[in-house]
Amino acid sequence: MVLRQKNMANSSTFHNYFSSLEAFKNHRLCSEIVQRYDIRGIFNQNLTVQDAYVLGHTLTVYFQKQPSVAKPVFIIGHDCRPSYPQLKQALITGITEVGGSVIDVGLAPTPLVNVCTLKKDIFDLPGTVVASIVITASHNPAPYNGFKIMDAFGMPLCGDDLAHLLLHNIKPEAIQQIHERALDGAYLQEQYLTFLLDHFKGLSLHPSKTYIWDTGNGVCGPLVTKLISHLPGEHHMINVQPDASFPDHTPDPSVEKNMTSLKQAILEKKADLGFGIDMDGDRLGIIDSAGNYWNGDKLSYLFAENICQKKSSKIIVDVKSSQTILDHVKELGSQAILCPTGHALIKQQLKKDPKIAFAGEYSGHHYFPHDYCQVDDALFSALTALTIDQNMPFAERWQTLPKVYSIAQRTVTYPTHAEKNAAMEDIKIKVKSLNLDTITIDGIRLSFPNGWGLIRASNTEPALTYRAEAETEQALSEIITLIEQQLLKTDSCETP
Repeated sequence: MVLRQKNMANSSTFHNYFSSLEAFKNHRLCSEIVQRYDIRGIFNQNLTVQDAYVLGHTLTVYFQKQPSVAKPVFIIGHDCRPSYPQLKQALITGITEVGGSVIDVGLAPTPLVNVCTLKKDIFDLPGTVVASIVITASHNPAPYNGFKIMDAFGMPLCGDDLAHLLLHNIKPEAIQQIHERALDGAYLQEQYLTFLLDHFKGLSLHPSKTYIWDTGNGVCGPLVTKLISHLPGEHHMINVQPDASFPDHTPDPSVEKNMTSLKQAILEKKADLGFGIDMDGDRLGIIDSAGNYWNGDKLSYLFAENICQKKSSKIIVDVKSSQTILDHVKELGSQAILCPTGHALIKQQLKKDPKIAFAGEYSGHHYFPHDYCQVDDALFSALTALTIDQNMPFAERWQTLPKVYSIAQRTVTYPTHAEKNAAMEDIKIKVKSLNLDTITIDGIRLSFPNGWGLIRASNTEPALTYRAEAETEQALSEIITLIEQQLLKTDSCETP
């Protein structure tokens, strides 16, 4: 297959970004933007085009050291932030000036780029694909941007591993005067859509049913427009046009207030189901016909149940997740395990243990490694939800969910990461005197006779977060009081 080169200026070179080789060799990314899950910062403050060039350069040099990789190929995509053209140009230049190749998918959801990379053998791809790079800062405000990086085996490159890679793969002598343009990978959008729909060939939606899709002015609008043209039923879309100013709401379906417009549309049109998708397409929330909000927790409960009812399975959910999921999975004769929060850590677990059939996060990331692949894809989750809805409508299913009381995640901020860490250490000491069972895989999850509470340090901000769940309102109030007044000693907190 012959790929067209992108019709874009690619005249930038090393000299567009650095005054000298010495300046290049001494350049370091700001430590605060190389985070546990990705690279993320404010463009032209702590994230620069020089960072993008160095990232492209060092990743290419790193993969060239791997066996049988003479010319590494990267699949890249981006969201709709105003800084993406400059960052993309610098990234591509950094890659191609040391002999790498780029397939540029263009404006695309993170899962699309990752699926093409992970399933490279079934897509039309030239050369040795080694990684995906998506230029995005998810639901952060428009001044932010960043990079999500995943290797060809589904493992994110981030945190300390990425920091080490950036430091030890500078190779100025490899920079070439002549380098190739990026290849146009827009065709992969159609191939991805075909791949996605092939998993739901048996999906039979009633033609009289109505569905609403809220893509939150993120990157999924154009793709969902194509997707629904292949689906039976009546489909409507809101907040379709990609716009990083997010004129209607922040595209974060893990926060209920961001689902307000979708809920209004559902009730006004008397629709059957509505889907809220985040900025870069890897998280999902749902509103049913009665206006009930299905957050990541409740969707994990339903998805896990759907899998475990078919056969005994192994399920993992993150430490923020509801106890009802763990209990229900065990009732169904399957195994449920808590794991640390974060897509990078979840994906490590999925690679380590191929028996895991489903993974869910409180934030709305869901993974179906047996039915799909180890990519958190909101569109696959939405189509899975449509399949489940055919057997019992979500509004009816809501009535059968366990009755528990909980609070959404709350946040206490600190001036610095050091003060946050000191506060967490102080809490660990206090917890020892409570004589409670605890789970400490990620923060401290306290077990009470009729509920639980969690306190953990944010991986990305100088903040502690906490949430709680209980069987009664009184028990929930008591757990919150203990957390706030005995452990955190705060009367007010910044909440999402």
